[in-house]
Amino acid sequence: MNNVFIISLGLYILIGAVLLILDPFVEWDLRHDIKRMRGKSVSALFYTDEEKPIPTPITKIVMLVIIFSIIFITFWPVFLFIGLRRNGFSFMGWILKRQDSSLTFGTIGGAGILVCGDCNYSVKIISFLHGTNDCTTGYQCQSCGQFVQVNDSLSGLIEKGCQCGGNLSREEKLFCPKCRSKNVHYLMEYIT
Repeated sequence: MNNVFIISLGLYILIGAVLLILDPFVEWDLRHDIKRMRGKSVSALFYTDEEKPIPTPITKIVMLVIIFSIIFITFWPVFLFIGLRRNGFSFMGWILKRQDSSLTFGTIGGAGILVCGDCNYSVKIISFLHGTNDCTTGYQCQSCGQFVQVNDSLSGLIEKGCQCGGNLSREEKLFCPKCRSKNVHYLMEYIT
């Protein structure tokens, strides 16, 4: 019984350490935070030379990182649940996104917001919604990037294409209409 407890505790700590190292939600940029703590603050501009605060010693920063690491390793299920909830429980999507971060209408569903990872542009889109008697399908123009929602009764619109003359597609990779980057993320708001 004692060995099972020790093995379980070791596995629990190992999983916490692996999650801390992998940082599946890419929210903790340790190097950036340390530089920010070591650098001058905006308030330092208002001090005279005698009153200027001393930069935080590296030992205090290291201790802070160790303490936060221990807290994360101890409570990793809570942090994992919060991260999954914040990201729409798309942890498996995160694993697949590491291999290929490009999205198509076939890999997303419902209606939501498409956010560009490069320029932070966001736009509400519909991938696919259905009702009792009809459905709405989303397309993106491959020329201008505009998103078009087509009701099943207007399916002839697809062959005509976009107002700019470009082709409408659901199979091509989604891109930002503003900067044309394929580094986009989808936040689903609802699905039917």
